[in-house]
Amino acid sequence: MNKITLKKLFPIIFFLVIFILAIAVWYSPIIFKGYSAVATASNGLVRARNFALTNHYSTENNLNVILNPALIKTQGQESNYGNKLGTIFYGFVLKIIPATTNNQIILLNCFILSLSLIIFCLAFYYLFNLKTAFIAGLTAIFLPTNWLLPQTLVGYEIALLFLSLFILFFSLGAKKFIKDKKIINKLKFWPEGFCLILSGIFLILSCLSREAFFLVLPILFIFLLFIKFKKQLLYVFVPIILIWCFTWLPDFINGKNTYLLFFTTQTQEKLKASDYAYYAHLFPDPYSYIFANQEILNAKQNFENTDVMERLGREKVLANMGQGSIDLWQRFKLGTILTARHIFRFFSITEIGGPIIFCFILLGLFYLKKQKNYWFSFLLSLFGGGIFLLAYANLAGRNHLMDWGALLALLVALGIIYLIDIFTEKFNLSNKKSFFLTAFLTVIVIYNLVLASHVLMGQNYDKSTAPALNYYVSKINQETLNTESIIAVPFGADEVYNLNFNTNQSIVAFKEKTIQDLLAKNNLKEAFQYFKITHIIGYNQELSDQILKADKDIKIISNNNIPIEKIDNNKNNKNWLLNLIK
Repeated sequence: MNKITLKKLFPIIFFLVIFILAIAVWYSPIIFKGYSAVATASNGLVRARNFALTNHYSTENNLNVILNPALIKTQGQESNYGNKLGTIFYGFVLKIIPATTNNQIILLNCFILSLSLIIFCLAFYYLFNLKTAFIAGLTAIFLPTNWLLPQTLVGYEIALLFLSLFILFFSLGAKKFIKDKKIINKLKFWPEGFCLILSGIFLILSCLSREAFFLVLPILFIFLLFIKFKKQLLYVFVPIILIWCFTWLPDFINGKNTYLLFFTTQTQEKLKASDYAYYAHLFPDPYSYIFANQEILNAKQNFENTDVMERLGREKVLANMGQGSIDLWQRFKLGTILTARHIFRFFSITEIGGPIIFCFILLGLFYLKKQKNYWFSFLLSLFGGGIFLLAYANLAGRNHLMDWGALLALLVALGIIYLIDIFTEKFNLSNKKSFFLTAFLTVIVIYNLVLASHVLMGQNYDKSTAPALNYYVSKINQETLNTESIIAVPFGADEVYNLNFNTNQSIVAFKEKTIQDLLAKNNLKEAFQYFKITHIIGYNQELSDQILKADKDIKIISNNNIPIEKIDNNKNNKNWLLNLIK
C-alpha cells in the first residue's frame, strides 16, 4: 500500500477508533457494575417508548398515573412536556431498534453520542488538523460530564447529534470568509451558502429537540452581527425562523409546552397538571397535587424562619413551575447566585475534571486569540452568553456543561498543543521529541479525567437506586397482573417512570408521608379507590401492613426489605478493577 493511500486511510482509522472507544468507555460502568448509576432516562424514555408503540405523545392519564402502554390510546392525556422533537425522534429510533431494558437504552445512547462526537471531530479536523481532532476526541470521551450522559436524559442525544451537524456545516460555510475579510460579503450560494442554510436547519432541530439550546440563537445572532456577517446571518437564520414559526411557536402560544411556565403563572391548569415529571419538582405525588395543592403552595410560599439561600431556592422553584412570580430584584439576586454556580462548575473535579483542565481551557482560548481565529470570539460568546441567559433568563441551576462537552474538549486539545509549541520553541525540540511530549501530556490529561470520572461515578453509585429498582422490576414481572392493575410506589419521579418502562405496568407515586396522613384521617381506602390502585410495592413492612389493614383489597407485591445480594452482586475481580484507580 503506497504512502498516499495510507495518508487517506489514516483519518478514517482515527474516526473509527474514536467511535469504538467512546462506546466502550461510556458503557464500561454498566459492564463492571451491571447496572446504571442513576435511574435511566426517566420520563423522556417513557414518552419515546409510548410514541414508538402508539404514535401518541403521552405517558399518563388525567390523574397522573403512569400508564401501561396498552392504555395510552384510550386513557392517556397528551403530554405538554417540552423537548418534543428529541423525544419523538428517539421514538422513531426505538421503532427500528426496540431496546427494552435500561442497559440496552444506555448502549443505544452511547452509540448516538459517539456518532455525535465523530461529527464534532470532523469539524475540528476541517477547522484545525487531525492532531487537534484526535486529542479533542480523546478528551471528550473521558470528560466526567460526558461519561455519565448516556445514563441520564433521553432526547439529549438527539439534540447533541443535531448540534454537532450545526457545528460541522457552520464551519464549512464560514471558515474561508473569516480568514479573508476582503471577501466577507462575496458569499455564493454554493457551496458556502448551502452549508450555512443546513447549519441553521440543524441548529433549530437541536433547539426543538432540547429547548435549552434556544439560548444559542440570540448569542449566535449577536455574534454574526458583531463580526458583520450580514449575508451569512440571513442564510443561517431564515430557515431557523421559518421552522420555528411553523412548528414550535404555535404550540407555545396555545399553552402546549411546560416551559411556558417559566415566564407566566397565567396558564391553564391542564398545562400545569399534564405531566407528573414536571410538577414533581414541587409536589411530592399526584394525590398531593390534586387534593393538597394550595396547602403545599402556602407552605412553600411561607418564608418565615428561612435563611436567604433557602428562600431564594424556593422562589426559583416556584417561578420555574409557574406557581409564583418574581420581580426584577429577585431575578437579579437569583441570577447572580446561579451565575456563580455555573462559573464554579468550570473548576469542579466531578464535572469538568478540576482546575488543571480549566487551565488548559484557558490556554486553548488564548491560543485561538493569538491566532486571531474567530472561534475565540464565538466560543467566548457562547459560554459567557450561555451562562448569563441560563442564570438570569431561565433561572436554571442544572449542570449544562454536557451541552458543550465537545467544544470544551476542543479547547483542552488546543491548550495542550499550544503548551507543546511553547516547549518546542523554547527548548528547540525535534519533531520526534515534540510528538512524544504531546502524547505524554495527553495521557496525563486523560488520566486526570479518569480520576475525576472515578469520583463522579463513585458518588452516583453510592446513592444509586438502580439495584433496588431492578429488584422491584423482577418482583413485579413475577406477578400475574392484568392491563388495568395500578401499582402505588413511594419513589421519586425518575424511579416511577423507570419502573413503568421496565415492567409496562401502570405506576403511580404515593409518598410515605401522604400514606401516613391518609391513614391518620382514615381516608386511605377512599384515596386508593379514587386512583384505582390494586397493588403496592416498596413500602416498609409496618406501613405495608397498615395499608393492607385499611384496604383489604390491596395486594402487596414486596416491601422494601431487599436481600443484600440483590444490591451488590459484584465479584471480587470486578471490585478490584473498579478500585484500581483512586
